[in-house]
Amino acid sequence: MAHPEIRKFMSLCNPLRNDAPLSLQQMQTRPFLAFWPSMIVNRWDSDANDFLTTFWGTRLVEACGLEQTGQHVRSAGGETGEILHHSHAEVIKTGEPLYLGGQLDWFNKSHRRWDQVTLPLTRENPAEKDLSATISFLVFAG
Repeated sequence: MAHPEIRKFMSLCNPLRNDAPLSLQQMQTRPFLAFWPSMIVNRWDSDANDFLTTFWGTRLVEACGLEQTGQHVRSAGGETGEILHHSHAEVIKTGEPLYLGGQLDWFNKSHRRWDQVTLPLTRENPAEKDLSATISFLVFAG
């Protein structure tokens, strides 16, 4: 079962999706503003053959202790980087939300559990023909 905040986020997204990707314009409306500190926007970077993080929310900077804006998802390294890369690619391919979650082994962090939903994102409204971006909402729990 998804984290309650993810369910709340998706309850706002689902009526807007209408079997189409969300647009950046839709995500920048008032109902979504409270979620932006925990959001991530990635776009396909064909030169690097990877997804580039173009937005990494402030709550994520605080929780993780690092700023990922401007980094490629594979820079997370090893299996984690590959899982992230393939999950964003799957969202682009299918156009459907993808849920991920897991446990963290950070000794100096109070939160241990993370949950995330990633959705296709378009910068155009209506959607451009070829999807190349995703938006994720990420939450941490104790």
